[in-house]
Formats: sequence, C-alpha cells, structure tokens
Amino acid sequence: MPRFTALLFVALAACSRANADPTPPAPPTPPAPATPAPPANATPPAAPTSTATPAFSTKTYARVLQTGDSMVGGGLCRALQPRFAAEGSKFIRDVWESGSIEDFAGSDRLPKLIARHDPDLVLLTMGANDVGGNVTDYLGKQIDKIVAMTQKGGARDCVWLGPPKWRVNGKPVIDMIKAHAGPCTFFDSTDVEMERKPDKVHPDEKGGDQWAIAIWKWLRGSGADAGTFDIYAGTLK
Repeated sequence: MPRFTALLFVALAACSRANADPTPPAPPTPPAPATPAPPANATPPAAPTSTATPAFSTKTYARVLQTGDSMVGGGLCRALQPRFAAEGSKFIRDVWESGSIEDFAGSDRLPKLIARHDPDLVLLTMGANDVGGNVTDYLGKQIDKIVAMTQKGGARDCVWLGPPKWRVNGKPVIDMIKAHAGPCTFFDSTDVEMERKPDKVHPDEKGGDQWAIAIWKWLRGSGADAGTFDIYAGTLK
C-alpha cells in the first residue's frame, strides 16, 4: 500500500473514533430518604380500652325483694339469695304462679310487699306469661303502672328481669317491657343460656344458677366474682 494511502486510512479511522458518542456515565445513586424525627410533643399511642362491663350498682343493699311469675321460683331465687346474703342483704322472695303483667298491675300485691319490707332493691321477674300475646298501648300502660308502684314511699333501685326466651314470637312483648321499664332498669335475659326443666320453659336448678350468674355479672360488673353455688346444698362457696 502506498504510504500516503496508509496514512489517510489511519487518519480517517482516528477521526471516526473521535466523533463516536462516548458511553454515558452511570447515574448517581440517590441518597436514602431520611427518617423524619418524631415531633417533640408527639402524643403516645392510646392504651387499649378495657372490655369489662361496668357494674349496674356498687351499692350493698339491706333488703332485696324479688317478685313476679313462676320464673322467680326454683333455681333462680335459690341461686340469687346466697349471693346477696354474702353481702349482708336480706332477700325476700314472692311468687305469683301464672301471674301476668295485667294481674300485677291490677293488684295491690306489689304495694303491700313494698310497704311491709321497704326494700332498697326491687327485682321484677314478669312477662313470661305475656310473650306471644298482643302488643298494644294497653300493655305499655300496665307496665307503667307496675314500675310506678316500685317507687311508692320513696325512690329505690329497681331492675326488671326480662323473661328468658321460650317462644319464637316473644320478642315484641320483651321490646315493649324494655321501652316502658323506666325508672326501673331492664335486664334482657333473652340470650342467657340456661338448662330447663322437662317443660322446656322454666330453668331447672342448674339453669337457675346460670341465669343468676348472668344477672350477678351484670349487676356487679363482668369482672365480679359470682362464687360457686352448690345447687344440691343451696350454699355458696
């Protein structure tokens, strides 16, 4: 190859390399985001709230009157009485077999019991003989009369223990009692699981204790010690 031609080829190759696009540099690595510092006056996370049910009352009662239909008798009273007795309360039990709300409203039975015993807590266990019946304004007025009787002679604590579920269509009457129970406080027994007598209606001795425990945990708070009731000896441990 002539020398001039060789030099020209070398010069052209060098020029081609000089005009080629250079390899772009790698982009710089972005700095890691800084963790923001908490504000000086940051509020600490709230502590978890307690799920315990508060007590209906923390009072110790001198005299407790429980009156109502046949649901009062048997296991329920036998299981409630020693629990109140452990607190020094005198427990008075009164049962009107097959008594209805209308029966109690039209009778002087409750006023006489209150005048005789002067209870500072009244437990009304009524409505089991009314579930499945007609729900009318008349029934509401009868309930109003009964709860007014509990306050004769002075204000006192009062709880209406709703009947446990034993009829499919019992809810309307229970809702009516709840709506008219004031100034008494309504305790809903609808979903309390309890063992029953062969009639599938009344609680047996064990069922009465199960019902009493639910009432006691509501009355004194879900964390209260309801004790252990011996259904055979009728004593509380």
